[in-house]
Amino acid sequence: MLTKFSDPPALPAIRGDGVDLTALTLSLYTTHPFSVFPTEYSRDRLAQLGKTVLHLVVTEYLFKRKPLTDGQTIQTERDSILNEETILSWLDLYPTEKHHFLNQSNSLNERQNLYDFFLSYVGAVYLSNGYSARPILEDWIIKLISPSDQAVTARQVALEESSPHAPSSVDPPHYTPPLPHQTIIPPLTPPQRSSSVQMIDHLSTPPGSPIAGPSLNGRTTRFTSIAQILNQIAAQKHIPYNYEERAKGEDHTPVWVVHCLIDGQEKGCGRASKKRIAKENAAYQAIVKMGWMRDSEGDLELQMRELV
Repeated sequence: MLTKFSDPPALPAIRGDGVDLTALTLSLYTTHPFSVFPTEYSRDRLAQLGKTVLHLVVTEYLFKRKPLTDGQTIQTERDSILNEETILSWLDLYPTEKHHFLNQSNSLNERQNLYDFFLSYVGAVYLSNGYSARPILEDWIIKLISPSDQAVTARQVALEESSPHAPSSVDPPHYTPPLPHQTIIPPLTPPQRSSSVQMIDHLSTPPGSPIAGPSLNGRTTRFTSIAQILNQIAAQKHIPYNYEERAKGEDHTPVWVVHCLIDGQEKGCGRASKKRIAKENAAYQAIVKMGWMRDSEGDLELQMRELV
């Protein structure tokens, strides 16, 4: 059984070019299908897009890999790579994103929802990055599946084959399907945080500030937390709001209690061991109580018209 390592490949950025970044980000953290929540970025739509993109990236990688194999072998190895167990093990490499998703979803079918969440994120990256998404996703996914220290993308292989100076003796790494219940482990590749950012990182970003990082083309990428959405809606409606924060318990194990007041009245209260998470919970309760979001069976459903 392989073991997880501490430095997974950095997540590719979700950029706001040509998409509603607020709606797209929120859709990643709700479990409503299109039949319940008919929006462009509904979870099941994003998951289908992400699944197709993953199949394309992995299939092309196996197609270009040396030594060449037949079509049946390509299909078998691709199915081994993209099984549910492997996808969930990849998501385990990004505990912050997994934790935030689980905080927003109380569905009983946790395993299926986590699987769909990963596929939806792939779909969101593809959708938001436009024509540049494919090499970005190739770099990320092939680093996850390659057992060697240097992952070679299908696009890189094609370039090497077309180069007159490319050595013919250098082959891409060969993927060996895992034994049953074995976890595919990415190589020890240091994360390049300068070229991509994670989905939503409440634990490493100061409260109230947007989560930002440079994208692959040098442009700034921003992500939206629940507290930021509250700020956006309140500003649009010209409604004042503020937070009251205090810590209870021992200094080494405090419990943060954050109250969210809208127009002077308490609308939300959050409790957590970290102030940032307590603030997010308070903001979430406040938005739901104000009717700006609807909470159905524990799932978050944003009334998109409020953000227009």
